[in-house]
Amino acid sequence: MFITVQYPILDYRFFQSSPARTERPKWPEPSAKEVVRYFGPVMSRNAIVYGPWDSEQKYCDVHGVLNLCGMGESHFFHLLHQSPYQSRILFRRFQSDGRFSVKFDIGFNDRFEEEITKTADALDKEQFYRHISRYLLCPLRVKVGGKLSPYLPLIDAGKHLRNAYFWSTYNDAPKSFNPRDLNYQVEDCEPQIIIQIESHALNLKFFEEQEVEMPELAAEGVHLYFDYMPYLQNGSKYETKLWIITSDDSKNILPVLSKDFKNYSSPIRYLRKNLLKIHQEKNAVKKLLEVLSGNDSRDIDAAGKEKIFYYLHKKLLNLSKAHRNAQPQYKLVELAFKLTEACHGTESLIDQLQGVNEYLAWMEKTNVPEKQSIVDYLNRNKTLIDEFIRGGTVFISYNHTDAPIVNDLAQRLKEAGITVILDSQAMLAGTEIKSFITKSILSSQAIISIVSASSLLSGWVGMETINTLAYKEFFPNTKFIPCNIDNEFFDDNFVANSVTKIQGRINVIDGIIAAQNKLGIDSLNFNEEKTRLHYLRSNLSKIVGHLKGGLCIDISSGNLAINFPKIVEAIRA
Repeated sequence: MFITVQYPILDYRFFQSSPARTERPKWPEPSAKEVVRYFGPVMSRNAIVYGPWDSEQKYCDVHGVLNLCGMGESHFFHLLHQSPYQSRILFRRFQSDGRFSVKFDIGFNDRFEEEITKTADALDKEQFYRHISRYLLCPLRVKVGGKLSPYLPLIDAGKHLRNAYFWSTYNDAPKSFNPRDLNYQVEDCEPQIIIQIESHALNLKFFEEQEVEMPELAAEGVHLYFDYMPYLQNGSKYETKLWIITSDDSKNILPVLSKDFKNYSSPIRYLRKNLLKIHQEKNAVKKLLEVLSGNDSRDIDAAGKEKIFYYLHKKLLNLSKAHRNAQPQYKLVELAFKLTEACHGTESLIDQLQGVNEYLAWMEKTNVPEKQSIVDYLNRNKTLIDEFIRGGTVFISYNHTDAPIVNDLAQRLKEAGITVILDSQAMLAGTEIKSFITKSILSSQAIISIVSASSLLSGWVGMETINTLAYKEFFPNTKFIPCNIDNEFFDDNFVANSVTKIQGRINVIDGIIAAQNKLGIDSLNFNEEKTRLHYLRSNLSKIVGHLKGGLCIDISSGNLAINFPKIVEAIRA
């Protein structure tokens, strides 16, 4: 098995009039003698090659930046390198387009197929994903400047790689890195995982429903599958984008050394390259449309905005092409949209559409090539968005103490063909909770609020409820569906008793903050909770009043099965 993890990074300094960014090396074609500060020298593809080559002409070997040191049982050496799978790190690469897009890649190779075929049991999806999770959760340290970060799971390396890249290119760098210097100038994006596996040695029937229909690949004995892989981290559920490439032909070996490349399948090589490029470009387009919508806080002047338009035009041209590297890419681009955060609630479709309108107005008055092909591409994207919206999307607001009944409800909704946004299932690694909640509400056609004594005392659920009520004033077609799992909030003394509890917690936090202030310790870890509690204390009466005045659907005890049809009817009404 060959595993690639890609970490896209976006550098907004390219659009600034006076960016605090060094332009050396001169990407995308730096000279062989140039060095990336803190990373190492620029390498050429003619140097020693390990692992599938993705057509990078120049790159930087960053084995010192992505550091998989550590001798614990859960670390790479014992968990994977010394295991029967005999995993090896093939490459750790950095590359930039010299403008807005940057990426880090790390690649592994192991003997998964050989080990699985030794057992009599058939491989199932859970076992397959469990093996990949070993890599995703493997502890590593990222070198930022000259200092290594604390251990963190490999899948979460993006934010530290963002810091490492910023620090290596910051031309006013003092001796030590301060995250405040970033100031939203560089942003990390959702990582992507590509798996290559020799399917002629394994039975992968459990992926049949996820296969991408591409006759051109099938004719070469190559198959592509997609999925969002679930994994557990510190007791919480997350998902990550996953592409799986398989080959029926045993001659299509996975190249590890330079001598193997003569047998490397061209369709697989071009497919890998297209998937990596599309992921990077879709992230760039999505973020730039947010900037153009005016709902992004970055301060970019008129000249910078013009650069955004031209850069965006180039990326849209790439995505709008029918073919790339002698392969059709429409299906890949369409799936890349469906697998983005948009379908999981962390992307505002409204922002995208506002940005598109800004871009189309610019394109109309500017002499740029292939306007119609881009308009056709955007129309196809709009069709996908319309289909997504028509399918029905529900955001469930709840307190985690009520998770068992919420999970039951979510599963029933999915079986009814309704898309569910649930933080324990949809929240990507590194996502901020506040951002997730706000954008989830914007992305949903209905909000189900799970009402219980514990949920009403949750600062987050209270914020979601108030946001929903405010949102309905501007978007009255959005449905608010309260579902109660107990009846405590109907009690006349519920608000008074609850506010007393909230004030008690505020008093405790005030005492802790005062103690930390005396010691000169920052209280950011408590300030946010205190703000939420003040917010809830002021609005609890309004929340309860709204719930009493509306019609709650009772899903307590055995009532979920009885009243579930009412919930579906309310969503689709």
